[in-house]
Amino acid sequence: MKRMLLVFLITLSLIVTGAACSSDKSTINQAGSGVNGENSKELFTIRIPTQTSFNEFYIADELGYFKEEGIQTKYIGVLKAGEDIAAALSGSSDLFTGHPNTVVKAVLGGAKIKIVSPGMVDDSKFVHMNYFVKEGGSIKSAKDFLNKKVKVAVSGLNSCTDLIVLEWLSQNNIPKEQVEFVIMPDKEQEQALKQGLVDLAVLHPPWIKKAQLDGGLVSLFTSYDVVKGPEGGSSIRGFSEKFINKHPEQVKGFVRAIIKAHKWINQNQQEAIKIIARKMEIDPEKVSCFVYDSNEYVQESYINRWLDLMIKHGQLEKGRIKAQDIYTNEYNPYYKK
Repeated sequence: MKRMLLVFLITLSLIVTGAACSSDKSTINQAGSGVNGENSKELFTIRIPTQTSFNEFYIADELGYFKEEGIQTKYIGVLKAGEDIAAALSGSSDLFTGHPNTVVKAVLGGAKIKIVSPGMVDDSKFVHMNYFVKEGGSIKSAKDFLNKKVKVAVSGLNSCTDLIVLEWLSQNNIPKEQVEFVIMPDKEQEQALKQGLVDLAVLHPPWIKKAQLDGGLVSLFTSYDVVKGPEGGSSIRGFSEKFINKHPEQVKGFVRAIIKAHKWINQNQQEAIKIIARKMEIDPEKVSCFVYDSNEYVQESYINRWLDLMIKHGQLEKGRIKAQDIYTNEYNPYYKK
């Protein structure tokens, strides 16, 4: 009887252990894009570079818009400006952001990528970028750029920050040789400007309002002053063609989620600011925000404006590429021809 009882207990233990292992295996969410757990309704993972400015991804996460589409995000860490596309091509990330000029350069270099959704736009009240100088410093107007080599802090080269500077210089008849670009993150630029390490700081939301409230800096011009329209801030979101072809429904769901977030942000700015402040651990009173276009799909006219600026400033040969070569609205559920 003792031996029979012992055999029974051992058998029961094995059954329970096996069932537990089987249950654990079915609920594990494997890391990596698009991998689902076995026998469970796991969310599709899309990897995104960790954001350092105001963005709709944190908002869509907070509001559950991604989850509604069967998607979850995985933030892979902060990348330097311009590295998004390389990460998406290498497979270490899925989504890339930026502006049309970064995509143009990548496509001309052989990158198989496509813009699938717009991001924010420029606005006279909620500007894409604000260009600050030190209060009481040597730079007070455009003509002061002619008296010295001006150090301009930018988050990256061949991006929005330096291209708008070049256009501003041109509008004010200042040779581009008068400027030296210094690469540093937005959040470090305010202090660098106050310490005299740079002469001009280029800030995006949420850092603009902080600089204004902290004092000691004054705005010299904004991106809206230069381009004078929403296209001056038109950012983009996209994937590699390989990812799009492999996961077309997930791309559609992702676009649908962020467009919903765009609409919500425009209608609920203060609530959106609180979410970003909490995610980025910033005082909400010092957070500025972006606005998003009422057009819910990629605007070809916006991309053409960037192509024109690139051609004007010697960054692109005329006729080398067309707007249609770098974007598609095929995966945007809101697009109507």
